Amino acid sequence: MQLALIMDGNRRWAQKQGLIKMLWHTKWADRIEPTIRLCLREWISHVSFWALAKKNIEERTPEELNHIYKLILDQCGTMIPKLQAEGIKFDYLGDKWLLPDNVIDALESMKEATKTWEKLTFIIVIGYGWQHEVVCGVKNLLRTEIKNLTPENLENFLEKLNEESFREYLDCAPFPNPDL
Repeated sequence: MQLALIMDGNRRWAQKQGLIKMLWHTKWADRIEPTIRLCLREWISHVSFWALAKKNIEERTPEELNHIYKLILDQCGTMIPKLQAEGIKFDYLGDKWLLPDNVIDALESMKEATKTWEKLTFIIVIGYGWQHEVVCGVKNLLRTEIKNLTPENLENFLEKLNEESFREYLDCAPFPNPDL
């Protein structure tokens, strides 16, 4: 089972409460560890935090993005030993090339440091968008299948291609579908 949490509406909520917009990003970051502990207690195998859509990266001010990136860097720095102690694997999805190099490096370090654990998989989805996911899926499909396609077997391949078979080419393929 995958529990998916979409971290959306932070700025709108903070504005309605009369708070500084960026403060709510910090509040969300503070809720990650308790949520992970809850998932461990409830035997949830995967938890994903949908943190920052590609559209948000393109539309946010540099000040707000830098605040979010700093939160990610701080979390990565403190979470590695905690994840290892609990047997939690970390991974991330999305268009990582939209992120600064130091954020990519921190995410990769956390992924590498926890790759052997299996008690729970904790996923951050950042730089995501359905168009990006579909384009990457099509590219992966073509890289994998183009060498096997001929005019004679193309129609057969297309008949077998469906949502389930296409899923194996998506970035999210290693993880169960979220329970929404």
